[in-house]
Amino acid sequence: MKTDILREYPLDEPGDVNFVFESTMWYRIDRDYKTICVNDSLKYYTENGSDSISVGIQRDLNAKYCTSQFYCYAFYINQIFDYMLLDKKFLIRIIINITRRGIEAGRSITEIYNSIDDVRKRFLVILASPIGIVLSNMDKKKYKIEKNKHN
Repeated sequence: MKTDILREYPLDEPGDVNFVFESTMWYRIDRDYKTICVNDSLKYYTENGSDSISVGIQRDLNAKYCTSQFYCYAFYINQIFDYMLLDKKFLIRIIINITRRGIEAGRSITEIYNSIDDVRKRFLVILASPIGIVLSNMDKKKYKIEKNKHN
């Protein structure tokens, strides 16, 4: 990848997060340039080791992490919805999880809905919101149980 192309597409970094998903940048680059993806692993990470850099990242309901995911899902819905139509499972997962992670990041339902730029897409998010709310509540209960086990 040429560095001038990477400079042309900087990562969008909202002020309230420390981590931005790189996929948001790569999808924007993909709109203007032909890309080839090679599915070769360069490095393996494990979650089970005591020195693992990714320990608990999925379990931990850290508000900043949930905010990062919320912004990523909003980007997917607003910017690459046409790509997601090619993968229905991915589309459904994103539409459910924007509500889930939005709630866990401390957003109101109104803020979540207003983050979607198109009425039709917003309607899909509204339809999937009950599932996202239930999953968020399950995450919170699971997190409390895991937190109590470790104390």
